[in-house]
Amino acid sequence: MPVHYDTKHPWGIILQIKGSIWTSVLPYCIFNCCLTYLIYFLESKAGIRITFSGEAHALMSLIVSYLVVSKVYLSLERYMTSRSWAGHCLTSLRELNQLVLTFSEGQPAVEARIWRREAREQIGELLQSTIRVVRDEAKSNNLARNVPPETDDDPFLYAQILRSHLYHGCYVLPVDLHILERCKMIDQLNDFLNAYREILRLASTPLPFTMIQMGRTFLFLWIFSMPFALVGIVDEIVSVLVFIFFLTYGYIGLEFVSMKLLHPFADSVNDIDILGMGEAVIVGMEKDTSRLEALCQKEGEAVKRRKAAKNGHTNGDDAYGLLGAQDSDPLSSGDHDACGDDYYAFP
Repeated sequence: MPVHYDTKHPWGIILQIKGSIWTSVLPYCIFNCCLTYLIYFLESKAGIRITFSGEAHALMSLIVSYLVVSKVYLSLERYMTSRSWAGHCLTSLRELNQLVLTFSEGQPAVEARIWRREAREQIGELLQSTIRVVRDEAKSNNLARNVPPETDDDPFLYAQILRSHLYHGCYVLPVDLHILERCKMIDQLNDFLNAYREILRLASTPLPFTMIQMGRTFLFLWIFSMPFALVGIVDEIVSVLVFIFFLTYGYIGLEFVSMKLLHPFADSVNDIDILGMGEAVIVGMEKDTSRLEALCQKEGEAVKRRKAAKNGHTNGDDAYGLLGAQDSDPLSSGDHDACGDDYYAFP
């Protein structure tokens, strides 16, 4: 479950444990404070001085600050870009399902109903395959580097099957779709594939290892050498311990934040809930189908009433039995509504 918070309550955010990095950073803060007190004890009680000047340490802080802030910025940019492309990717599939319903809703045949059902099932399979791939870093890397996967769980394969069904499978319809309608559905599918390629690029391209290694090495050397510089400058130990605690929390905490943001589709509470997004798309497609079904039933009942009123007005009391003969026509009987025979009664 993703973490929820209210920005109007600042103290609630500060004290919230779920989704925070307090539990991860606190051991480093305690260790650094213990190291600080040990240095102070050796200098004040045992007469062993192991501190050094803080001027050189202050120069090193510029490099550390730049590397930490740069990694957090790059990680946050990747996180927000992944969220944007994931939303674009999944909503494109729902729009594609809406196009399938819109272009074929007037087809009064069982073949049209089957074609719509198969299209929706294939869209669902493509959606599930996409979610599985982006949540599995190893699988994303294999697909991005053209390494044959262990299974056929490749969204591009499902997309090709769906593309063929949308363009060539529509020939089974009683009234063939216009070429512009078929091209519109293909363009919508291509829109999904463009978004999926961007997600695959981000998921399979981490930040350079040399940058991560250099930044983390400088950070740990600087943060754990800070007690050696401060103890020799400040004589009051309590203020030094408080400063060291929150300094460690700030810099090590930012490092942990960048580490978490680099994997936006994992199972952490701060990661992008792509599973929930996929479920929302499935529910949305079902609602689109239900609304269209209700609309078609309503229009079908209106058509039946108009036909009945017209037949009653034209034939009077049906003295010659013409009305019964007309009702036997399957095209004018009550078994067919405005959207087709048994429109959404999927087996």
